[in-house]
Amino acid sequence: MTYRRPSLFWPIIFIGVGVIFLLSNLNIIQGNPWPTILRLWPVLLIMIGLDIIFGRRSAVGSIISTVLALVVVGGIVLLLIGGVTFGNADLQTKQVSSPLGDIRSANVSIDFSTGENQLYALSDSSNLIEGDIRYYGTLNFLSTGSGNQASVQLSSSDAWFQAPFLLGDGSQQRWNIGLNPQATYDVDLNMGVGHSTVDLSKLTLSGGQIDMGVGEVDLRLPTSSSFRMTINGGVGKLNLHVPGRIGLHVEVDKGLGSFNTSPRLRSIGRDVYETDGFSSADHQVTLIVHAGVGSIDVFDGE
Repeated sequence: MTYRRPSLFWPIIFIGVGVIFLLSNLNIIQGNPWPTILRLWPVLLIMIGLDIIFGRRSAVGSIISTVLALVVVGGIVLLLIGGVTFGNADLQTKQVSSPLGDIRSANVSIDFSTGENQLYALSDSSNLIEGDIRYYGTLNFLSTGSGNQASVQLSSSDAWFQAPFLLGDGSQQRWNIGLNPQATYDVDLNMGVGHSTVDLSKLTLSGGQIDMGVGEVDLRLPTSSSFRMTINGGVGKLNLHVPGRIGLHVEVDKGLGSFNTSPRLRSIGRDVYETDGFSSADHQVTLIVHAGVGSIDVFDGE
């Protein structure tokens, strides 16, 4: 009777898939990783072939097959964390805009890429949104309106083998986006990989969500808005600047990260913080914070 050695190939594959799901849920892997994984499907065939040749014939072959499988799965996970995509390798520059017209409120979804990102309030502009963008791959921009409401979506896709933590070319990308302060916004921001400055101080918000991504984000909250926002921390650091005139309520899920309060915030319960006079403040902001992996520091502003 021939003894067949048990293969570790499929257990490693299942563990790798589970790790990808976990890192996606923690926002450590940004965006949808599966299109990139599907483009790498020939690697799976190679791994199966190596397992058939080496993995089931001897103890040494089993060790070789296991090590190769771990290296391939670990490499794919690292590339996904680093923001790897496939497609156009050329660095491109494009300006995008959409007229303000009668628009008074807008849902704005921006999926930033790798590099330096800025979001700020426009001045003396007749546009709802303006952007100067340097990017790889394909830029996706869609702005639709109905009556006095609009929906704006901005992202990039299909960039050719961008692994900024390996190649160091992510710094060439620049996303400079301006929003008109005459409208009220519900924002959904994915900050990508790199350094981002999000200055909402002169804008009016009705709510939104910010996914931190990987890197450092400087975020300034509006000075004259009442809203509820969810902040999903990624890997890195968030510097949260809070205007002194607003009332702030923060509920924190620290996860593996840290949350450092400002002198104005006092604890009113387990991982719940609030500024004095929050309930009577003219402008009330509630933040639901999932710290992720990294640190979130709160600073008092003017």
